[in-house]
Amino acid sequence: MAAGRAAVPATAGRERSPVVRGRGTAPVHHGELLQGAFEGPGGVPVRALVTLPCPPLTTRAVFTPARHGGAGGVTVRPAWRSKARRAAELTLDGTGLSGRLKVAGGMPLGRGIHVPSVVVSQAWRDSRRQVRLGRLLAGCRVVPVGLETAEAAGILCGKAGTSDIVDATVVTMAASLGAIIWTSDPDGIRTLIDAQGIKPAPVIRTV
Repeated sequence: MAAGRAAVPATAGRERSPVVRGRGTAPVHHGELLQGAFEGPGGVPVRALVTLPCPPLTTRAVFTPARHGGAGGVTVRPAWRSKARRAAELTLDGTGLSGRLKVAGGMPLGRGIHVPSVVVSQAWRDSRRQVRLGRLLAGCRVVPVGLETAEAAGILCGKAGTSDIVDATVVTMAASLGAIIWTSDPDGIRTLIDAQGIKPAPVIRTV
């Protein structure tokens, strides 16, 4: 997260320092694709976490230090962002600072990563060998494909002259949600989007 500045609390008998807000931004990340300790340089274990970044969406944080040191701890708005509060507390540990943290933006509630159920069918073959995929799906919303979506995907296949019903379902669902499409086949997805003709068209990101 890009960091701003924070004020140092006033010391007794000295002129009080002005309160300076600290500001930062960070891109939204989806899921924990891979997490653990891995062999680093010289064989030294290195802790690592692999996620899927989503640069078009960002979260903004503003921290306002308290005027009278660290007696009040850290409060956060909205109050349910307990992880953000804990991160702020760990960051401030030993500094003597306290204050208010406001977090805004980022992924709208209820959005997250939507995966049409037919995509799971296309990719899933062996539970014993696809543990990582299972972990990724655990952090996603797997959406059943209803009759209306299935019909629209079939019509889209006809317009685009393709038989890839899975990609057509992804495009159909993304258009209805106003979602970003993450794909390893941007050309195929683009063909379907062009045939769909909806404006604004879904945004494509390549993985």
